[in-house]
Amino acid sequence: MDTEARMDTDTQAFLSLFFSIEGILRRLAGGREEGFARLVARARDHNAVVRRFEQELRAFNELRNMLVHAPLTIPVARPSPEAVRALQRIYDHLTHPQLVLPRFARQVVSLTDDQPFADAIEAMHKTGYSQFPIYRGAAFQGLLTDGLMARWIAARLDHDFARLLEVPLKDVLHQVPERSTVAFVSRRATVAEVREMFESHLRQGRLRLDAVLITETGDPDQPPLGIVTPTDAIAIVAEDAVPPS
Repeated sequence: MDTEARMDTDTQAFLSLFFSIEGILRRLAGGREEGFARLVARARDHNAVVRRFEQELRAFNELRNMLVHAPLTIPVARPSPEAVRALQRIYDHLTHPQLVLPRFARQVVSLTDDQPFADAIEAMHKTGYSQFPIYRGAAFQGLLTDGLMARWIAARLDHDFARLLEVPLKDVLHQVPERSTVAFVSRRATVAEVREMFESHLRQGRLRLDAVLITETGDPDQPPLGIVTPTDAIAIVAEDAVPPS
C-alpha cells in the first residue's frame, strides 16, 4: 500500500491545502525556495492575511512536519476536521480576499467647510450618521464626528447657542485640540488590511481610528465611495472569531 493510501481523508485534505498555501507563500516571498516558516516570515511583510493568521500557519507547519516525517506505522498525529476547516479558511482568505467594496459601499454624507455648524447638526438628525467628511472644493479638510461636535459645544457652554450654530465648520475643525483620526484606502483594499489599520492604532496606543474612507485610489481628495467605522471593525473581528463550520 503506497503512502497516499495509508492516509485518512482529513490528512489528505490537510496536506493538500497546506502545500497549496505553501505555494502561495512562495509567490508572495518572491519565489524563494525556503522552508515554510521562513516563507511565512517573508510573506507577512506583503500580505495582511498572512499577518492575521501567522500563528495558525506556524502551528499547522508543526503538524505538517509530524505528518510527513513520522513513520507510517506510528500515527503520532492526525488533523482533526476542525483543523482542516481552519486551514481551508486561511486558504480561502489568501485566494479570494474580501475587498472593502462592495461590502462597505454606502452613501457618505459630506459637508463643505464654509457651511454653518447648524448644517452638521441637521445632517446628523436627518441621516442618523455620526461622521461627516468636510471638504473645501475637492480637498479633504477633516472628519467631523459626533464626539468632536460634543467637545466643541462643551467648551463653549457659556456662549449663545444661536451664535454657535452660525460658526463655519472650518472653525469647528480647527478649534478642537484633539482632531478626529481618519485613514484612506483604495477601492481595491482588502477587509483584512482595514481590520489591521484599526488594530494597529489600538496596539500602538495612538488615538482611536475614527473611520477609514474608501476612494478610488486612496487619495483623500477623491470623492468617498464608502466608509468603514469602528463599529464595522468590531463586526469584522467578531466574524473572524467564529469557528469555521
